[in-house]
Amino acid sequence: MAPASAGVFSALRQAREVKVKEINALVSVSEKLYAAVENVERSLFGQIEKTVVKPLISKLRSLLIHAACLADGRSITP
Repeated sequence: MAPASAGVFSALRQAREVKVKEINALVSVSEKLYAAVENVERSLFGQIEKTVVKPLISKLRSLLIHAACLADGRSITP
């Protein structure tokens, strides 16, 4: 179980055990869910950056170097 989802279940258990008012339980669970969504978003962005952004930047850089060399009259063999 992911730490964020464990926090959601913990908040629900605590609300049940302590018998806090419904609004307090809702706020607590909402905060935990928000933290879980942030964790997923951070994880997905890291994966996207590794698999898409870095290779794309590398290819664009290579194309720019190639174009600059061609503009200077130099030829580059790939």
